Amino acid sequence: EIFRRRMFEAIAIVWKAMGWHPQDEDFASRKQQEKSVVPVPEIQMEWDEASCGQLVWLYNEAISHFGGQTEAFFASLARPDRAPEPGVQPGRALRVASIDIGGGTTDMAITHYQLDDGSGNNVKITPQLLFREGFKVAGDDTLLDVIQRYVLPALQTQLQKSGIADASQLMASLFGDSGRIDTQAVLLQQTALQLFMP
Repeated sequence: EIFRRRMFEAIAIVWKAMGWHPQDEDFASRKQQEKSVVPVPEIQMEWDEASCGQLVWLYNEAISHFGGQTEAFFASLARPDRAPEPGVQPGRALRVASIDIGGGTTDMAITHYQLDDGSGNNVKITPQLLFREGFKVAGDDTLLDVIQRYVLPALQTQLQKSGIADASQLMASLFGDSGRIDTQAVLLQQTALQLFMP
């Protein structure tokens, strides 16, 4: 919603600067926007975090690492063992799968990107979304699972190898495996997260 508001604010600035909307009139509602000489465009926000991450990655790779030579970028990543789709020249299409693990959700997207007939910096990339899904399991949940299943057991094993007699008791006192809910338990959880969060 914040992005949508910022888009309307940007449109309002352009429309007023171009003289397409009265300078002193508000631009917040649809009724007020109808006072514009040039129709206000619809803002379509059908983006998810995984697709946005793909676009940022594509742009960064093509511009920063391939000097804007999108054909070379696509050709370098095209899988030689995968036959191109009918009507598509080899090296001019790319299928990208991404997973965006955020704090609250995890989003996945698979997109097929195809280059048009342009060359150099004048190439148009056409995306076709093949799959998109979002889950309520998020980074915080995943991080907790990784710490509990892999990091803490590995630390306990190393403590035992180092000669600590009762490593499990030490781990329980350091990282709160007692199941209690009080201030001490919260501090132990915070310590574990601060120590083991990447």
